[in-house]
Amino acid sequence: MSTTLNSTSDNSKKAPVYDSETNNIVVAALYKFTRFNDFEDYRQPILDVMLDNDVKGTLLIASEGINGTISGSRQGIDAVLDYLRSIEAIGSFTFKESYTSEQPFYRTKVKLKKEIVTMGVEDIDPLQSVGRYVKPSEWNALISDPEVILIDTRNDYEVQIGTFQNAVNPNTETFREFPEYVAKELDPANTKRWRCSAPVASAVRNQPLICVSKALKRFTI
Repeated sequence: MSTTLNSTSDNSKKAPVYDSETNNIVVAALYKFTRFNDFEDYRQPILDVMLDNDVKGTLLIASEGINGTISGSRQGIDAVLDYLRSIEAIGSFTFKESYTSEQPFYRTKVKLKKEIVTMGVEDIDPLQSVGRYVKPSEWNALISDPEVILIDTRNDYEVQIGTFQNAVNPNTETFREFPEYVAKELDPANTKRWRCSAPVASAVRNQPLICVSKALKRFTI
């Protein structure tokens, strides 16, 4: 199975385009934190749209938003994304696409959840308490600042594949373990600014983890 990412690190190269003959399966990873109070009412309608368009994969919906990865034909993915945008509580959202020659998923699921990113911490609200967003153009300067400590929030397997130089590895196997790491290891008296990052992995993780860290008074950024 060949896979082509819709991105490139070399500005001199053109981004890959969708190929209807070979890489004709579109894989869309999406998320949005939003007030979705009636999310339970949308489980079946979303599932029906996915099934009607032969789109596979899993979407998680909760009162805090939507998160998931789906795959299918160009027309099928567009139909599902258009339907999700038509839901008032969701509207526009962040998503990224890649292209592959074979269907990566076997089932179609829409799951009702308490959280779209499992943290296991009560009374946190990623919509109310978040960190300062950093523009891509500002990122290198931020992590080069000697007063900033960078934490790679991905799991051990992902960190071993690649990470930023001098990033702290919390040695977590699952994202659910991160709140305990924050409580034990991040000293609120430390004058340095801690910055969490989920490089390569989905940025959906950063919003709730910063919320948790701020709630525990461990973050100053």
